[in-house]
Amino acid sequence: IHARALQAYRSGRTKSLAFRKEQIAQVGYLVRDHEQRIIDALKSDLGRPMLESVFFDCAAIAIEVRTAYDNVEKWTKAQRAEFNLNFFALSPKMKAEPKGVVLNITPFNVPVLMILSPLVGAIAAGNAIVTKPSEQTPAVSALLAELVPQYLDRDLYPIINGGVAETTRILELEWHHILYTAWWCVTPALVFVYESRGVTLCSFAGKNPVFVDPTYDVKTAAKRILWGRFSNAGQICLAPEYVLVPKEFQDTLVSAMKEVAESFYPEGPKKSESFSRIVSSAHAARIKRMIDETKGTVVFGGDTDVSERYIAPTVVRDVRPDDVLMGDEIFGPVLAIVPVKDVDEAIALVNAR
Repeated sequence: IHARALQAYRSGRTKSLAFRKEQIAQVGYLVRDHEQRIIDALKSDLGRPMLESVFFDCAAIAIEVRTAYDNVEKWTKAQRAEFNLNFFALSPKMKAEPKGVVLNITPFNVPVLMILSPLVGAIAAGNAIVTKPSEQTPAVSALLAELVPQYLDRDLYPIINGGVAETTRILELEWHHILYTAWWCVTPALVFVYESRGVTLCSFAGKNPVFVDPTYDVKTAAKRILWGRFSNAGQICLAPEYVLVPKEFQDTLVSAMKEVAESFYPEGPKKSESFSRIVSSAHAARIKRMIDETKGTVVFGGDTDVSERYIAPTVVRDVRPDDVLMGDEIFGPVLAIVPVKDVDEAIALVNAR
């Protein structure tokens, strides 16, 4: 597969802007033609509600496709380079060139987006790209392994499914660039590739803070924070992980969050069609342990069903900076509220981390 991708790239057909635009458009057609199958696969893997699947995956990819299709000529156009006046007559220019054969190792949390969005970018840049989807989302991985070859060049843009053994073998091959989006860990094999070959790796995770100012509308703050935290069952690296709030305002914020959570899931989150599930029972068990071990006070939620991959939307108040919830990224629907003296203490706490 790697050899075919390299041979196809060296054939030079990706240099054609018309070819790139045609392949970019094909990604859009794939999503348009099979949106319901994509939604069903995300429901199977993540218990994802339909609206979240459309918002996080299908609509987001449509925007990526339109942006790339409309701008690829501009992106590839030669740009005037800065130069010494002694070389004015030479009129030097800079032109972006494809890197070659790219490897994309994707995460489980937004699997369709993280497979197809880098694919669109690689096509626009004139690269070949080999994609290794997460083995934790088997329905999505199987679906895209079926559909992508039907719509795009099979040699330039293959998808390889498998687990750790396959990923380790893939990393032994020569790549011109590696995109690795991780939830919280980087494997030893990836570290070896980075240190021995100097290939770029991109690993993303977040322990994202929010500070709530008492002068801000508390209901609006509660809605925005809880939407960000509970969407996709908290499995988003940009989601709020903890809230810093002045001690005297904590009760007010907690009360608003209770009200908002009830409005989000009036029939209860476990029965709700608007609440996702954790990707696996192992991850659900890990989050349950964090809830069990926290020294903070559970305001609402805290219910778990590991066998069903269910973690209730949970808010925990009076969380100390050294609490278990403030260690590793939670990557689940659990929000820690950390009381502080004022904004200066909040900034100092964030900077110290």
